[in-house]
Amino acid sequence: EMVAAGRLGEAEAGALLLDGAAWFLDTELGRFIRARAEDVHREVAFVWSVPPEQCDPAVVGQDHRDVVLVRGMVDLLLTTGNSLLILDYKTDRVEPSGCAERAETYRGQLDHYAAAMHGIWNWPVTQRPLVFLYARQIVDLGPIC
Repeated sequence: EMVAAGRLGEAEAGALLLDGAAWFLDTELGRFIRARAEDVHREVAFVWSVPPEQCDPAVVGQDHRDVVLVRGMVDLLLTTGNSLLILDYKTDRVEPSGCAERAETYRGQLDHYAAAMHGIWNWPVTQRPLVFLYARQIVDLGPIC
């Protein structure tokens, strides 16, 4: 339908992991999110400033106004009362046994996402699951903020 509507190209449609998405929607986390559809925010774009030494310890700002701007897009943000869940989908072709190790390579990205969402919403981030669609694994990086 999305290809016919011109919202998705043929190449992009061929790369979709529809089986993985169907698997996820039937997991405990997927059902939890579906049950709270009114609290789901998809593709949340943000710009967040961080001190330069947070990106590279060898770089020190000369002025309090020296910042690095981090631009990102949270795949899915779920507001749950007064806390946040940040979910990031991953399409890496990694085996299930390698997901925990691969998740660590994304920790910095999710740390920035969590800091930004916490700063915007002023609510703690209680869950940061990475959903590996190819491997059909969920790795939660845990709470932050």
